[in-house]
Amino acid sequence: MTTNRKSVDLDDLLTPDELCELFKVKRCWLYRQVRERNIPCVHLGKYLRFSRAEVERWLAQHQGN
Repeated sequence: MTTNRKSVDLDDLLTPDELCELFKVKRCWLYRQVRERNIPCVHLGKYLRFSRAEVERWLAQHQGN
């Protein structure tokens, strides 16, 4: 059986705190971006995670904006 979903390596998922540290931003900024659907994220039940590859693509698209 095949699916259309992308495979995500769980080792490449970042927590909100890890992404804030990487971007050097406050949690309120990150959560606002998530709420406004500006940054790609994954919801795992009540937990929020960020795919490193998706975030890197998002960042590359938004550099210089």
